[in-house]
Amino acid sequence: MATLRKVAQNSFLYTISSVLLRASSIIFFPIFSLYLTKSDYGILSITQSIGTFVTLFAGLELGKALTRFIFNESEKENSDHSSLIFTTLITSFAFGLIVVAFLSLSGPYILKPILNDIPFYPYVFLFLLSIPLNTSVNTCRVYLKANHRGYHAFILDTAFFSINILLNLFFVVIMGMDVLGIILGVLLNTTLFSLLLYFLFYRKYTFDFDKKILKSTLNYAIPLLPYSVLNILFESVDKFFLNAYLGSQASGIYYIALTFAAIFSSAKEAIINAFTPWLFANIREKPEKEIAKIISLIFAGAGFVAIGISWFSRELLTLLSSNPDFIVAYQYIPFTVIGLYIIFMGQLYNIKTFYYGKYNRYLFLATLAGIVADVIACYLLIKPYGIYGAVAARIIAFSVHVVVIVYLSNKEADKRNIYNTKLIIGTLLLACSVSLLPVVDDQTLTFTVLKLFFYMLMSVGFLFILNRKMNIVSLFLRKKKE
Repeated sequence: MATLRKVAQNSFLYTISSVLLRASSIIFFPIFSLYLTKSDYGILSITQSIGTFVTLFAGLELGKALTRFIFNESEKENSDHSSLIFTTLITSFAFGLIVVAFLSLSGPYILKPILNDIPFYPYVFLFLLSIPLNTSVNTCRVYLKANHRGYHAFILDTAFFSINILLNLFFVVIMGMDVLGIILGVLLNTTLFSLLLYFLFYRKYTFDFDKKILKSTLNYAIPLLPYSVLNILFESVDKFFLNAYLGSQASGIYYIALTFAAIFSSAKEAIINAFTPWLFANIREKPEKEIAKIISLIFAGAGFVAIGISWFSRELLTLLSSNPDFIVAYQYIPFTVIGLYIIFMGQLYNIKTFYYGKYNRYLFLATLAGIVADVIACYLLIKPYGIYGAVAARIIAFSVHVVVIVYLSNKEADKRNIYNTKLIIGTLLLACSVSLLPVVDDQTLTFTVLKLFFYMLMSVGFLFILNRKMNIVSLFLRKKKE
């Protein structure tokens, strides 16, 4: 059973790998922009969007099922890790082949309205070929994280994305290919790692395909598909409205704001990936009050990350971007971070829902409610308020979404008290309010130093008060045997 120190360590490792991945797209942009055209980036954007949907269906959300069934007490007697690994892997791979085969024949026709002037062959076709192979990488990654093997997951992610970038540079810069070089790099990289993982990971386990496990995992995972599909749409509504009303320039600034706010998204996803297996393993044994303290601490800690990104968004943009026209995006980053912090609250409440599995089939209602709120808010706010209207609509929609998630989580009678809702909401309101304090047009070094000083002072003071109220330090000083 992993300790909380292990959870913290894994959260840090996952954050670093995720941030490096996102930063690489910014670091290497000047190089690729010398060789790729606007049309190339358009092709890449559309193929990646199609690939996101296909990957979702190919995976059948079995990654969530794998994590959950490793720690679910009712499944331990009837299965071991080998059967869980290979049952989920083979099912995802086989279904991925079926979906890709279907789209390979019908894609040029059914995707024509989306593709417009983009040829299905070879661009989309080659990108789709990598999806079944990628299931072997995803299954290994999920299993490592579920078992708190954070260092190994970090090495896998870092190596996978580093090799992918090197292959992209080889095909585009050295071989002189267009965007097809990037797509070939993705295909070759997934093929290479599928072979490597067979020798380095899968050979250590006994091949075992269990029909009973297949039925159990599918019964758990399939109801999550509508929720996941709607989430993809949920993330795009405000972008579509903004582009339709104000054009590509406003959409570009908004995209930059969302890209830099995604640094916080990387941190929160890393925390969820590290904390979920721990909670699954301890939810039945640990006292509810103790778990509530830990969740409150995690949420407060994420709040300080959100405040830090919001406060220093301008400095971050200035450091990473050489184009002064992009700096204006800093005005919107705090609002986009606030939206993601609200979503993080929903993700924490979702963990219990995923564990018990009674109400996960209704989670799509939360996203559906958020989409409806987003459409209405975008329609009313974007025309008069521009990009500020888009970020306001996103915050409103995310709030509606999380309210429904919290309601579904509380519907589950067991372990209701693992969430101190009043404290979490209070922390949310405080962090969101503080995040907006330094959004002023001041570029001086003195102002940056003052922000840094007050941020550090506030962080230390808040953690001191939090420890006095909740005795947090004692939770991390316990011996591993506890």
